[in-house]
Amino acid sequence: RESRSCRHHRAAPVLLLLGIPPATVVGSDLLFGLLTKIVGVGSHIRYGTISSRWVWIMAIGSVPGVLLGTRILAHFAGAPGTIKTWIGVVLVLTPVLALIMEIARRRDAAWVERLRQPNAQTIVLIGFVIGITVGATSVGSGSLVDIALVLFSPLSGAMLIGTGIAHAVLITGTGSAAHWSLGNVDFALVGQLLIGSAPGVLAGGWLAR
Repeated sequence: RESRSCRHHRAAPVLLLLGIPPATVVGSDLLFGLLTKIVGVGSHIRYGTISSRWVWIMAIGSVPGVLLGTRILAHFAGAPGTIKTWIGVVLVLTPVLALIMEIARRRDAAWVERLRQPNAQTIVLIGFVIGITVGATSVGSGSLVDIALVLFSPLSGAMLIGTGIAHAVLITGTGSAAHWSLGNVDFALVGQLLIGSAPGVLAGGWLAR
């Protein structure tokens, strides 16, 4: 199976450090994420390790959310500092949330188990919030979805990973298309990222054997 690196790429911070406009970073990073995730989703379809129910219920909220997030970013396109701040905040909060979740899980916290019985409306709302975050920052299509699935779903192992990747393909695909329509996708940059990431993907696959 694919390594976790194809799901949790972190191109955005590096691109910002290189001085690339934040809106272009978000749009290009979403397309880069889509192309890397497509590689991984095929094997999960083949092995049947995707919960279509969870993918589509979350997508009911996340697809409109990513479109709204894209429009929010477009509104602040003239304030690159604000977009950088959003990306930075999400990059910091995501691992903090993951750490809290892991500590709670290891301590068998009762509230963690109660969260795993949400109604459909709650799942849609969670997807909507994640979609806005992804559309505005390009961050979270893998990490935030994983946190949501671990906390709120009964899925585990390969089924959780496959479901997360399949959902990520939907929202990064929607988001990259929306950003492309706004001129926020640099295809040459995406191509360079893909070329640069190939050795890492191959090395990760070799190490995972």
